[in-house]
Amino acid sequence: VLADVYIYPDPTWAALRKALGEFYDVDPEGIIVGRGSDEIIHMMGLSFLNPGEEVIYSLPAFALYPLTTTLMDCVHRQIPSRDHAHDIQAIAEAITDKTKLIFIGNPCNPTGTISTAEEIAWFMDQVPDHCVVAFDEAYYEYVDDPAYPDTLRYARDGRHCVTLRTFSKAYGLAGLRVGYGIADPEVAKAIRLSCEPFNVGLLTLVAAEAA
Repeated sequence: VLADVYIYPDPTWAALRKALGEFYDVDPEGIIVGRGSDEIIHMMGLSFLNPGEEVIYSLPAFALYPLTTTLMDCVHRQIPSRDHAHDIQAIAEAITDKTKLIFIGNPCNPTGTISTAEEIAWFMDQVPDHCVVAFDEAYYEYVDDPAYPDTLRYARDGRHCVTLRTFSKAYGLAGLRVGYGIADPEVAKAIRLSCEPFNVGLLTLVAAEAA
């Protein structure tokens, strides 16, 4: 592919989306690709947040959650962790009619704890339709606990959520900057509205597809 670097990359990420769709048995139309999952978090902020709305996340938090909240002039709803894990009940109780985006790191970054399938199922029953849930699963390949949830089921059911994953950790491609989100196609379409053209490079797309 090195001989083709004078050509712009595919702005629709078609080959990588097809490979990911087959790998996870999901609709490729529901896949968004970014410069790491960081960029997709940024795109979600641009697509879904308006000034004064609320973003909920646990403390300690991955840096992009508060940065995106501040960038969009939104209200930080910070929920202290409990036993180094997300306090799922407290997060659910913090939801108001102004809540727009909720981040659930699973495994939690930086503590490494997980929220179980039972906890997430209960939580999703509490989440109203005006909220979007981001399941940040950058480290999910390292989990061997059978209680870990399959959050892709919620995207398949058409819920307002995005499962974020990355090639930076288990696949060892952090320097190439490539991550992805899996969502219902209508949710993914809304996120793509704020995507920069040619956001992921040609060599990066090919490396991710091969990985």
